[in-house]
Amino acid sequence: MLTLPSFAQFFTRPGFKHAALAFLLSASVIDLISVNVVVIFDMIGYSDAWSSFIGLLFQITILCSSYKIGTTIDHNQKYFSATVYLLVTTTITVVSFASTMEINQVYNFWVFQLLLLILFFVLAAALGPIMPVTTEMG
Repeated sequence: MLTLPSFAQFFTRPGFKHAALAFLLSASVIDLISVNVVVIFDMIGYSDAWSSFIGLLFQITILCSSYKIGTTIDHNQKYFSATVYLLVTTTITVVSFASTMEINQVYNFWVFQLLLLILFFVLAAALGPIMPVTTEMG
């Protein structure tokens, strides 16, 4: 049975706080993007149907990358290194995605949309595996 003292013992284990924080961060960002994917892509001219389809592909990318990266990490057992790499990649991709949304007048329209979609799916591929990897780490 899980009691408050036994629950508190989890947080005394080395690395558990970091794994829990990375897990919560990843889940929060995925939920935030999933809820607002239609709004994000409606702003740049996609229809609701296309925005929803992009959201579906976002979830499929998360699923596939979680499986592939999770399987690879299970073989080499480098959970901490993988988590750091995925968090850094996610941060760089989020900043690039937000910056690209702001400077959309600079690029050709098709180049802008292609760049935005590439960044969006790289974000999904980097963000998705954080949860399974940190679950194994913690």
